[in-house]
Amino acid sequence: MKNYSQVKNENFLSNSQTFLDSLSNVYFLLLKNHFKSSSFYLGNLLIPIIIVLSLSVMLPITYGFTWIIFITMTFSAFAGYGTLFFTIRKSTMIKNVDMTVNQSSSLYIGTLIVMLTITLITFLVVFFSIIFFDLTNILLHQFVYEVDDPTTYRYIKWLKIDWSMITYYWFTQTILVFAISFFIEKIFSTQKNYFIFALIYLLGGIFFSGIFSSTLYINENNDLMALDYDTFDNLNNFERQGYVSVYLWGQPLWWASQLWPHYGLNQLISHSIDAASYTIDSSNTIIHSKWWEYNIFQNLSKNSLYYLIIPWIWIFIFLFISSILERYKKN
Repeated sequence: MKNYSQVKNENFLSNSQTFLDSLSNVYFLLLKNHFKSSSFYLGNLLIPIIIVLSLSVMLPITYGFTWIIFITMTFSAFAGYGTLFFTIRKSTMIKNVDMTVNQSSSLYIGTLIVMLTITLITFLVVFFSIIFFDLTNILLHQFVYEVDDPTTYRYIKWLKIDWSMITYYWFTQTILVFAISFFIEKIFSTQKNYFIFALIYLLGGIFFSGIFSSTLYINENNDLMALDYDTFDNLNNFERQGYVSVYLWGQPLWWASQLWPHYGLNQLISHSIDAASYTIDSSNTIIHSKWWEYNIFQNLSKNSLYYLIIPWIWIFIFLFISSILERYKKN
């Protein structure tokens, strides 16, 4: 005769297997639907390539990279959730999930894993598009108003960019968009209102999500620091490229930007491409960027650590409030 512990373990294994089977079915069904839907062609292919091309001819890649990554990956994540989740929720599949598992966690976790897959595809499309436009000399490597000085051209060795930060950005920003989407779904029950909110979030993000200007620099101890106005005032004109003073730490627009969940992530990734940037002077001497092979995770200071933590605080807030709303609706 089996004792209580054995029965408990068997039930746990059985429930775990049922959950994993359900999760696997949800994932592959959602992914199959994604490749058949417009969100794949728009969110993974067409829009990312258009964004890369548009920004590549307007901004130098060392400055525009953050814009490209934020807009394309956030758009594809929002589009994936909005298209797949709302569609699947209306189908009989959700009823089958609830019948096999007494909770909808398999649907939400499956959606998150699909979103991670979608945003990874988007990044690969973006990355190879950037390289293609670089090889075809479409990509800008300097601000257009400083073309006379050869050292204003910043070239990139693409394999040397800060891959650890980019991987972290991909993973964290996808979870962040999932948490925001989960929250929006509980507030606005219709797909139309969801996409309206997502569009407003993206448009507002141009000014408040940290892509407009970096506030990070490397101090004399090689620590990653948030740039305040006094330090900015002592930089030379070349070092000021890409910085906008009203967005510096403690300035009015900096405070307003703290309400945008993506702000910390976009600040951290803003110099990931600079880790592989260099210039060539008039004598054909290669001059590496001060960010050359710089690893952000190894050089965080107290105030730049804030940017690492704040996205996860937003994730917790959105998931916590959404979970309360979910329980309230069920009750």
